[in-house]
Amino acid sequence: GEGRVNILMLGVGDQGHAGELLTDTMMVASLDPKTKDVVMISLPRDLYVKIPGYWWSKINAAHAFAEQDKVGSGPEVAKAVVSDVIGQPIHYFVRVDFTGLKQGVDTLSGIDIYNQNDLYDPDYPCDKNESWSCGFRLKAGFYHMDGITALKYARCRKGNCGDDFGRASRQQSVAVAMRDQALKLGNILNPAKVSELISIVGDHLKTDLSIDEIKRLVEIAKKIDSNTIKNKV
Repeated sequence: GEGRVNILMLGVGDQGHAGELLTDTMMVASLDPKTKDVVMISLPRDLYVKIPGYWWSKINAAHAFAEQDKVGSGPEVAKAVVSDVIGQPIHYFVRVDFTGLKQGVDTLSGIDIYNQNDLYDPDYPCDKNESWSCGFRLKAGFYHMDGITALKYARCRKGNCGDDFGRASRQQSVAVAMRDQALKLGNILNPAKVSELISIVGDHLKTDLSIDEIKRLVEIAKKIDSNTIKNKV
């Protein structure tokens, strides 16, 4: 159709994670299919909003409230809230958990990231037991990250990781790097490979995009220059 396409990307914890239904990652990817203009906007998880059918709360709770009432309804409520905040319609959503991100990155054989500043989060949780802190440290420089490292890079927010704003900026970098790696490998050019990736990630990824719509997005993605993507937090 005409006009921009706005996709809400939601990040949640793995099953059993504390606050697993909270969408601590909320990012809108807005693209114009004709001009190939792309904007990525991250919303602070603590933004105080009115949630339709519920009450005033932090924006990351919209998905959780709805999911607790009816499984599968969370993304639609999150879409409605974000649409109200940014004054634009939200056409689709993609929701992924920690495992989904790790598996996605590993399926792409890793991603290339330039870390601008030394990062140190002394409170970053341990891989096997999130109630304990093992810390996370990453020096500035170029990295080809596997899924575990990409998740830590995208999640760290304490220490000198820049709170939620620094974290949101890094999450956008991870999303763009995954898209670039998929193009580099040719995976995203092959609809069968896209279906395979979705199958591997399995229940760790949910979306209301149809296969035909994903194919259309793939065609558009091939023509987008990552250097022209506008990133806002």
